[in-house]
Order: sequence, then structure tokens, then C-alpha cells
Amino acid sequence: MKAKLKTMEVMVDNCRKDELHEVIYIEYRDGLPFEVITRKWIEFDGGEHWIYQYWDGFYHGGDKESLYLYNNGCGPSKAIELTKYDDGAGITYWAEKHIELKGDMQIHNRLKRPKLVGSIDKSRNPFRVGYIATSMEYCPRCEECYADEHCTEHLYEDDNGDLRCIDDDRLVD
Repeated sequence: MKAKLKTMEVMVDNCRKDELHEVIYIEYRDGLPFEVITRKWIEFDGGEHWIYQYWDGFYHGGDKESLYLYNNGCGPSKAIELTKYDDGAGITYWAEKHIELKGDMQIHNRLKRPKLVGSIDKSRNPFRVGYIATSMEYCPRCEECYADEHCTEHLYEDDNGDLRCIDDDRLVD
């Protein structure tokens, strides 16, 4: 029998074994968990420390019923930099109390607890209502992200395996 996870934890398969991660930061854009940071405790070079995992949140093809989280990388634990929108407006976010934050705190909206997310089942932990994507593809035509596949309405895969736009054969970055 598996141990029950705490509210803000997620078990992540890293191809070798399952790892327990703690959700420590969620940035919201239009109600979506746009950026999520988890941390895990690791042993490295004879010492132990926290390492952060950075996750991008998106709706598959814009479908608000299908929240996906894509692991965009990892790095050592450090202060989390609060960014601004292009128009200079602050962000809405939740962070564990013990997490160090940097940025102009006056313009940002810190939540006391994470927002409820999910269309049918709801949870404050985005991993409980979302799916972990193994890849994320962006379509420049519909400006949406797709989990584990590309937008078949606007893109195709050429003979070399490169993504191209259907309407002009332009190579997609």
C-alpha cells in the first residue's frame, strides 16, 4: 500500500525511481498555474541540499478541461525572482512561507493559500488535477501549447522529423 501524499506533494517518475517533490511556489496567469516550482532533497558530492524543479502549466490546445505540467528544468535552491508582466503589472502567486523571494513586493499579489484549480475535480495542488507532460510543443499559428504531440491543424512533421507550418512550410523553432 502506497503512503498517502501530503496536500502539496507530488510523486514524480524520473525514469529511475519515483521521487517525492514538495510544491513550494505557484504563479497564476488567467487563473492557470502558469509556473510551478517543486523541490526535492538530494545527496550530491558528499552533501545534502534542496534542488528546485521548474514546471510550465498549460491547457492542452487551449482546452480548459486538460491542465498539463511540463518539467522545464531544475537547479539549485535559490531565491525565487518574481517577474512582471510586459505592461509592468505584478503577478498573483502563492509561496510557502519559508521560501526566499526577490522582486518588487509592492506590485505583486501574494495569496495566503493556493487557488483551487481544475474544472471537475478541484484541488489546490495542480498536480492532483493535471497531468505531467513528457514534452510540450507550441503552435505559432493558434498560439497554444500541446502535450506530447504537435498541433495537427496547423503543423506537420516533414521527412526529416522537423515541424513545419502547413500553410507556408516554414520551419517551427
